[in-house]
Amino acid sequence: MANNRIVWHGLAELRAELRRLPDALRADAAGIVRAAGERTEALTRANYPEKSGNLRKGVGRTEERTRFGIVVTVYSRAFHAHLYETGGAVNRPPAPPEKRLGTHAARERRKMYAELAAMMARHGLEVRGDGI
Repeated sequence: MANNRIVWHGLAELRAELRRLPDALRADAAGIVRAAGERTEALTRANYPEKSGNLRKGVGRTEERTRFGIVVTVYSRAFHAHLYETGGAVNRPPAPPEKRLGTHAARERRKMYAELAAMMARHGLEVRGDGI
């Protein structure tokens, strides 16, 4: 096992360390990031209400390959998604937290970071940091 060590204390440090990974690790990491995006998209779509179906139809995902890996963005393009997520007026409260895109994204992001740390450990890197 390699005697490598990576320690970070915040997201900026994690990103900087991930950018230094060799191609094989980058490929493994891309699969983890892609899966987290897919789960977030599916959870959001499944939890949005379906009156007209426009909220659900507006949920999507983009993937952008970069020199360092992949960036996955989950979005809702429905015109009224922000009203559903945050509430639109005094008589329109925000959606329950378990139904919001932001809640799903935050939960899946935490899982993704843990999976990335485990993947790095499998490759012989010592991973320690806040929140892992």
